[in-house]
Amino acid sequence: MKNLPSSAAIRRELEREKRLLGARKKARIFGILGVLVLVGVLFVSVFAGSMIRMSGNAMTPTIHKDDVLFVRKCDTYERGDIIAFAYVEKTVIRRLAAFEGEWVDIDADGNVYVNNVILEEPYITAKDLGDCDIELPFQVPTGTVFVLADARDIGVDSRSTTLGCVPVSDIRGKAVFRLFPWKNMGSLYQQED
Repeated sequence: MKNLPSSAAIRRELEREKRLLGARKKARIFGILGVLVLVGVLFVSVFAGSMIRMSGNAMTPTIHKDDVLFVRKCDTYERGDIIAFAYVEKTVIRRLAAFEGEWVDIDADGNVYVNNVILEEPYITAKDLGDCDIELPFQVPTGTVFVLADARDIGVDSRSTTLGCVPVSDIRGKAVFRLFPWKNMGSLYQQED
């Protein structure tokens, strides 16, 4: 007759099997949740907006290089909105400063005026005239908007003919939410309120 396992050994084996079964259940649940989150993100991206990864530092301190942002499709925009737009086969993020027909002026200290009214810009840490090769004051052409980087000393924006004013038809949406990094997840506008 073979040696049968002791009752203690059988109990240990049953406990081990319960733990394995519990771990498999948890893995299955997390897998299902992961798929649901992915489907949700794809649904939102297709029907309501898209996700964009910031490629430079032109929008610091509001947005940093490699931040992942949710960009919502919009029909209308307001001055101060952070917009995403198409430029030379990539997506660029800048802040909307002026609309078609408006006059933009920037003084030597970096103060921005739209129609002779100074812009209140709590989101920038330093004013700077930056790389400005347009003649000021400047009238925003029809069908375009004037955009500015938050990091005025390093950002290329509508102050430069390299980028110029952005055709309204090239605007992809308004950046509204930071998805990554996790520790900074949240609205892009809550710090400004």
